Order: sequence, then C-alpha cells, then structure tokens
Amino acid sequence: MNVELTRKEETVNAVRAILKGIPYLGETLDGFIFGRLDELRFKRFESTLTEIAERLKESNHVSYVESEQFINLLEAIAPDLVRATMNEKRERFRDLLLNAATLPPNSAEWEKAKLAGQLLSELEAPALAVLASIAHYEGEPHASIVSLPRPQVVDQKNFSWDSPSLGPLVIDFDWPVVEEWARRLREKRLIGFSSSDARGGFGGIYLNELGKMLVEWTIGERSTT
Repeated sequence: MNVELTRKEETVNAVRAILKGIPYLGETLDGFIFGRLDELRFKRFESTLTEIAERLKESNHVSYVESEQFINLLEAIAPDLVRATMNEKRERFRDLLLNAATLPPNSAEWEKAKLAGQLLSELEAPALAVLASIAHYEGEPHASIVSLPRPQVVDQKNFSWDSPSLGPLVIDFDWPVVEEWARRLREKRLIGFSSSDARGGFGGIYLNELGKMLVEWTIGERSTT
C-alpha cells in the first residue's frame, strides 16, 4: 500500500533533515525540538514551519532556508518560539523567519535579522501589541497612548479626556501592563515619548529607528526596495 506524506509531514521531515546536518549541535537541537518538547510546543513549531513553507511557495520568492545563516537564526530563536503561548508572539517569529528565508547567505541584512530575533525574544505579547499599534498609526504626529476607555493609540490633538472614545488602534491588554511595557520599550530604545499623563497615558509617542527595524522584520513582509 502506498502511503503519501502530507505537506506538513514533508515540511517537518525536511526541517529535521536540515537540523541533523548541523555539526555538533544538530542532533541535540533535533532531540530538543522533536523529542523532549510536549505536544503543544511541537505544534507551535510545526505550525510555524508549515506557514513559512506555504507562504514561500505562494510568493515564488527564491529562498535560502538551507543556508547556514538561516539555520543559525532558527536555532537561536527556536526555544523562545516554542514557548510563545500567545499566538501574537509566535506570528512575529514566523514573519521574522519568513523575511530571513529570502536573504542570500552573503547579505549584510543578516545582522538586522539576528538583532531582530534577539529583541523579539526579550519582548512579550503586550509589548508587541504596543509596537504594532504605534506602527499602524497614520494620523498627525505625534500620537498618544491613552488608558481610556481602553488602552489605545490616538491622535493626541483629537482626543478628549472628558469624553474619551474608542478608536481603531486598541491595545488588548490592561493599562498597568501596557504602561509598564511602554516604559520598558523606551528603555530598550524601541520607542520614545515626550510626556506622561497622571490620568494614564503617554504623549508624543513614536518609533525609534531600532523600533522601526524590529517592526519591519517581524510584522508582515519586509520591504526589499
């Protein structure tokens, strides 16, 4: 009887073959990912690789997933990827790997990809939600993060504390969590803001260059122009 492998099985087998080919570390990494991890963690890894494979196939981009640089990046972020219990963070790892998969081995952009991976590993889902909301803001500069009626990014000129309304850039976490991560993102030089408000908010908020780089590599498809 002929048994055909599914696309997911083919993807996993291909990745395992690549991992096992890494000198010294391959067998250990393969055992870590495919042996000792529980089922949920394996599912996250499998889903991520499958989504990358499918999107690369749809895009018809030349990929370099067998390059040493890509394997090194995958090896570095795999432990944090499989521990990402919130899908928002897992998807950011996915987009990072998807963008890196099209980099030629000799590209200077690998340093950005590695740095993005390191930064992403240090952040949790609320921080990524804050970055994404700031990145999607298209109003007049500068934006504000406010706590009412729910945490959100708004045009500070059009926002009223007396009658706050809900806009499109809601951050789906409680204000103490958003406030703490906004301050941490500033310390990491990913965002900046010019003022804070005792009522719950930060004024004149924006992405720093490092934040722009992280957003470019981890939210959607990286621009190659």
